[in-house]
Amino acid sequence: MTLHFGTDGMRGVANRELTPSIAFGIGRYLGHGSGKKSKVLVGQDTRLSSPMLEAAIVAGLLSSGAEVKRLGVIPTAMISYLMGKDASFDYGIMISASHNPFPDNGIKVLCRGGEKLPTSLEKEIESFLEGKDELPLPEADGLGRVEDGEEEKASFVSYVSGLIDVKDSAPKVLLDCANGSDSYYAKRIFEAWGCKVVAINDSPNGTNINNGCGSTHLESLEAAIKGGDYDLGFAFDGDADRVMGMTGDGRLIDGDTQVFMKALMLKKAGKLPSDTVVLTPMSNLGLVEALTREGIKTEEVGVGDRNIQLRLIEKGYILGAEPSGHVIHKDLLPTGDGMISASQVVKCFSADKETFEKAVSFFRYPHYLYNIRFADRVAAEEGMKNPLFLEKKAAYEKSLAGRGRLYLRASGTEPLLRIYVEAVTEEEAKSVALDLASAF
Repeated sequence: MTLHFGTDGMRGVANRELTPSIAFGIGRYLGHGSGKKSKVLVGQDTRLSSPMLEAAIVAGLLSSGAEVKRLGVIPTAMISYLMGKDASFDYGIMISASHNPFPDNGIKVLCRGGEKLPTSLEKEIESFLEGKDELPLPEADGLGRVEDGEEEKASFVSYVSGLIDVKDSAPKVLLDCANGSDSYYAKRIFEAWGCKVVAINDSPNGTNINNGCGSTHLESLEAAIKGGDYDLGFAFDGDADRVMGMTGDGRLIDGDTQVFMKALMLKKAGKLPSDTVVLTPMSNLGLVEALTREGIKTEEVGVGDRNIQLRLIEKGYILGAEPSGHVIHKDLLPTGDGMISASQVVKCFSADKETFEKAVSFFRYPHYLYNIRFADRVAAEEGMKNPLFLEKKAAYEKSLAGRGRLYLRASGTEPLLRIYVEAVTEEEAKSVALDLASAF
């Protein structure tokens, strides 16, 4: 069975589900699938399997006659930035499974302007992978060409390095690089902003990416924060497109906090279009209430930064987020980036302490997230139809109305059914989640 695109590209266990032949096929199609030779950027994270998949994708692209810029290990946002800067690039391909453990890998594809690949094109690629390859095979000087993109990489680093200047306050910052892409970029960019920097988990070896560290394992950041004298801490994920933060005294700065902070700053400056931000059902009800008190409206879309990006484009908004640390600052970049999100937190901390404190202190409804693992993503989606599960779900939706909420979904990147509950107490939220899970 062909691997299919999820909410953030195509993911699976490298060399079992996500094989070089699949990567080659994606390269073949994107290299010439539109009927003309393409110009393509290719980047990767630090996983052991990434060079293997990169080689296969590049081979597929070159066999279709494409012009390829090979970027090596980079944050995903670099591709978005470069495609927004240079409209001649048709596609950008990032080889990464983001926050997943190192045996997994993934392929994310961006299109012109640095935006997410349309669902229609994803379906075309899937159909091509399932069928027979009848695309042309150019010969002689019709073969594709590949170059390293050192100049392009430098331009992204220069752009992000120039976003803010906090040399006057020089905050002391701790960075958890997840042994991922930002291991090579974060420290020098934060130092360029004027921060005093200590970095941890910044020595990737191919197998330690996200291993007990990074944005999904905040215990590493929290322990290091407690053991030192820091103003702020930040933990990135494997490809650095998301970030979770922490104050020096251990308060969480997740995506909800980040979007509240940026919304307050933009509204104060009169630069928040329609006084509206875009959220998903995973954002805390307390955030919605806090934004409402500040005269800021919210629009809800389905889970996934792809859905946030589409709504921002559709309505002309510039700010949206998920609590997991995916924040899109469309005034700065078309897609989410952990470093850019961190820059806005550092800026607020250094220049507007009142707004910073308001953002990190809003009331959050206690919540509990429980994941049920299935054999595959199809089974997880089918699990949503369990009759006993649906009966319990309806009852709890009624009992929580006005004092909490629940949200259930099959993960778009892993074979999981996620049960997320908010309630007046954490004990109640946990009790509801576990009772729902007992239906299986």
